[in-house]
This record gives sequence, C-alpha cells and structure tokens, in this order.
Amino acid sequence: MPRSASSRTRYADYKSRVRRRRAESAPRDKRGQKIDRTRGFGQLLAAFWGILGEHRGVLAAALTTLTLSTLIGLAPLYAPKIVVDSVLGDEPLSPLVDRVLPVGPEQPKTLLLLLVG
Repeated sequence: MPRSASSRTRYADYKSRVRRRRAESAPRDKRGQKIDRTRGFGQLLAAFWGILGEHRGVLAAALTTLTLSTLIGLAPLYAPKIVVDSVLGDEPLSPLVDRVLPVGPEQPKTLLLLLVG
C-alpha cells in the first residue's frame, strides 16, 4: 500500500496548481501582457448603482434606518459623559445639551437626577 504524501506536499501542489490556473486565465492584451483589472471607487459605485435598479429606494431606506438606530443606540452613552463633565466636574454644558435639557448648569443635583433617572 503506497504511502500518501504529507499535507505540506499536497498543499504546495495545490498552491502551484492554483497559481498556474490564475496565470492562464488572466486577461491579456494583443502582445500577451497581463491586463490590470483594477477599477476606481467611482466606477464600481456607478456599476453597483446601475445593478440596483428599482431597489435603490429600499437600499436608501435600509441605510437610513441603520444610521438612525446606531445614533439612538449611542445616545445612552452620552449621559455618563455629561455626569462626569458637568455634574462632577466644572465644565459647562454644551449649547446643544443646554437647549435640550430643561435644567440649567447651576443645579447639578437636579441634572444628575434627570440623567440617571
């Protein structure tokens, strides 16, 4: 019973077969030189946009929903920053937070109670 080749030898044979197949199937120009098959991001995006066809709206809605859910998921992580910076520290509230929250920075305990719940 003949002994089979080691896995290292079989893998090396496999790699050389794959390399040979790729070299044979690579596109070539009239002189036999390999053609570079890279395309820029704009070309790929335009091709993808064309392929989408009537499904563009569905993709836009899905991406919008994903973006909004990510932002909503990040919102609770902003409360500890406000607590550490404005309640425990001396940093004033950002103008956006100051407009959204009904509590002024002069009432740190009320702000803490509002953020922690």
